[in-house]
Amino acid sequence: MTWDPPARPEWVQAVNAGAILPIAEVAELPLARDPLLAEARATLGIADGGMADFGVDDFLEPLDVLLPALEHEAALTVIGRWMTRRFLLRFLEVRLQLAEYVRRDPGVVDEEIRAPWFVTGAPRTGTTILHAMLAQDPASRVPEGW
Repeated sequence: MTWDPPARPEWVQAVNAGAILPIAEVAELPLARDPLLAEARATLGIADGGMADFGVDDFLEPLDVLLPALEHEAALTVIGRWMTRRFLLRFLEVRLQLAEYVRRDPGVVDEEIRAPWFVTGAPRTGTTILHAMLAQDPASRVPEGW
């Protein structure tokens, strides 16, 4: 017995056919390291200061393995390529922001985090509201995104 996936919705078919130009144009851009790093910098308005912008360069080798695999092996659809590119850029932007934060306050890496709280739960059970309430406590620090 084999499983056949259901037909994709019309809007997904349209995107994958290249009919939605803004998405199709972005999806055609290369998934290459230097252009992605440059775009992440540009999005945040950071002049090119080299790899130091991103902090420690330990992410470059894995990125250099991932990008050619995505480009040549993953067989991404147009929408898959567009979404993957957005995820990669967001991760690079966050890395830039974190590196800048550590540059401004190097002592933050030595701060001890004692007894962290984790909010988990099934969807629609109030975890977002609980997170927002905990964030109101001035003695707490919370991630602003996840």
